[in-house]
Amino acid sequence: MKPLHKVQVGFGTLTTPPLLPFGFSDEDKLLKGTGRSVMRFARNVQFHIKNGKEVEFNNLFEKEVLPVLRKQDGFQEEITLVNPKGAQFISLWDNQKNAQTYETATYPQLLAKLTPFIEGTPRVETYETASSYARA
Repeated sequence: MKPLHKVQVGFGTLTTPPLLPFGFSDEDKLLKGTGRSVMRFARNVQFHIKNGKEVEFNNLFEKEVLPVLRKQDGFQEEITLVNPKGAQFISLWDNQKNAQTYETATYPQLLAKLTPFIEGTPRVETYETASSYARA
């Protein structure tokens, strides 16, 4: 089996499997029971939360942002990483089209709600193939 390709993402790594070509549609059968799932697209939003605003930010994110994300076509999972140096919010999507629809139609309204708690302008990076791993 070929080694997995690792891509550095903020504080962690996303792993892309070279054995599954981008756009392959039968991953579920191949990965069933492995604890691994393949998403087709990832968005990594990086920013700093203002000092003293962490609890308010977290409450707003859980109560207002996550419910909207969960209703988006193609949304699979959200991974949040926060430390004193910054925050990484990685959303995993079934395909690029759905992620881009979210980017243009919904993200601006959610960002407006979060802006009072964020320093500066968030940086958004995208990745065409992403895998996540869980205990098998």
